[in-house]
Amino acid sequence: MTQIAAASRSQRLFPRTRQSLANAAQRLESRQRIERELSSLSDRALADIGLYRSDINEFAYAASVSPASEPLFQALLADIRGLVRGRKATSYTARAAE
Repeated sequence: MTQIAAASRSQRLFPRTRQSLANAAQRLESRQRIERELSSLSDRALADIGLYRSDINEFAYAASVSPASEPLFQALLADIRGLVRGRKATSYTARAAE
């Protein structure tokens, strides 16, 4: 199998899981960026926006959560379920052709 064919095939496998992992990485990067930017502010600047320094982690976590993203375990199960159903459909059509 050529590298291009292997890459193409791997992109078709586990699409929801790959999307969920990408979303998780994006949320992590977002949370770290928010924490870094807020931590660089002075106590006075934080007070102006209504935050205490001890609230930065909680605020960054809440700000980086995406309600539309699918949990990783749920995405993985959906992808596995799709693979199993696809194989069953393939085996049924192969039997019907015989």
